[in-house]
Amino acid sequence: ANKAERMRNLEAGVEFRKASYQLAANLYYMDYTNQLVQTGQLNDVGSPIRQNVDRSFRRGLELQLAYRPTKKDKLLANATFSQNKILDFTNVLYDYTTGFDIIEQDLGTTDIALSPNVIVNGEISYTPFQRFEASILYRYIGEQYLDNTSNNGRKLDAYFVNDLRLSYKVPTKLVKSAYVRLLINNFADEDYSSNGYTYTYIVGETITENFLYPQAFRNYLLSLDVKF
Repeated sequence: ANKAERMRNLEAGVEFRKASYQLAANLYYMDYTNQLVQTGQLNDVGSPIRQNVDRSFRRGLELQLAYRPTKKDKLLANATFSQNKILDFTNVLYDYTTGFDIIEQDLGTTDIALSPNVIVNGEISYTPFQRFEASILYRYIGEQYLDNTSNNGRKLDAYFVNDLRLSYKVPTKLVKSAYVRLLINNFADEDYSSNGYTYTYIVGETITENFLYPQAFRNYLLSLDVKF
């Protein structure tokens, strides 16, 4: 059975406000005992398997920006730069070459699975005329490991994806408000994977099998939002 995890959190932040912008920064340090982390594998019904690790931490810097230089322009951005580490990690590997042997590997300090060190996302909006707004939604996710071994052969590449959103407020007195919106997801047609899982075992030699979840290429969503 998994043990209960304990976390001690320390944070310090600062915020600046002006008429045209708002800027905030926050430092955090989360020190864990028995943190439940993903192993990178799935169980027989496809759910992530988790394990306790004795000592680990997550620390980083969070930044937020809201900037409106004119009534027609808007920039929203937030970013996280972090380190997510396991101390003295022991990896368990199964050797099926001559039966069923369990091998333990002491790997020292490693990266926590599926924990990118850089995350950036936000929105750039422009209102060329009343009732119409065009926005670019962007997100950057840094590289991340599929398991806790910091092995470059078990890693998701970084990706940068943009969506385009067009919004028009329909003039009507029949309802409180009505919007027609067109969302073009991944309009640059990027080829990327945002998640995955991995299995590593030994049969004469070490074998690693990575399974990635490919995300959709350019796709469209047209919607009508009505508020009564």
